[in-house]
Amino acid sequence: MATEDRTVTRDDRLPVGRFGRILVLVAFVSASFIVAANAVLSGTLLAIAVVVVGSIAMVTAMVGFLISVASYVDE
Repeated sequence: MATEDRTVTRDDRLPVGRFGRILVLVAFVSASFIVAANAVLSGTLLAIAVVVVGSIAMVTAMVGFLISVASYVDE
């Protein structure tokens, strides 16, 4: 069984730019919604809204990670 010695070059690194932009966008939108919800909602409804926004943000970040990895694998 032959093995290849592969050196890591600058082009082989993971592209973190796309993933970073997605994370910044998700964080900004989530924070904006939570601040707006805090001004309008209160009590249990606010807690539910924060959990829902956090869950959606986590799923969006996971999808962004998968998109970043897929673009890395395609190259």
